[in-house]
Amino acid sequence: MLNITVIGRVAKEPDIRRDANGTPYAIVEVTTHRTYKSADGTHITDTVPVKLYDKQVELFQRFAFPGSRIAIIGNFEPSPFENSDSEYRYLIKARQIEFLSFRKQEEHTEQPEEA
Repeated sequence: MLNITVIGRVAKEPDIRRDANGTPYAIVEVTTHRTYKSADGTHITDTVPVKLYDKQVELFQRFAFPGSRIAIIGNFEPSPFENSDSEYRYLIKARQIEFLSFRKQEEHTEQPEEA
């Protein structure tokens, strides 16, 4: 099994869908800077798509927001489709989520539980 840890910032609100059984899932984009800069001195940013399932989706909606920091441990999952640029797509299938920053106290008073 290939384990992957992704630590970064939530890029945007998740794309929430339901599978054939009605179980919610979401594709979340996490961005992170590489530890080095490009030849012209700019930061290189990678965007990693992560797939969340069921209760993880609910927790993500309650405690994460665009720009918040998040850590995700998961498995590498190749996807059976190509994007519009004919590049093979991949996903990280989340097993565990840790929220590293939270919404303001007045927005939510609950503490997240581990997914």
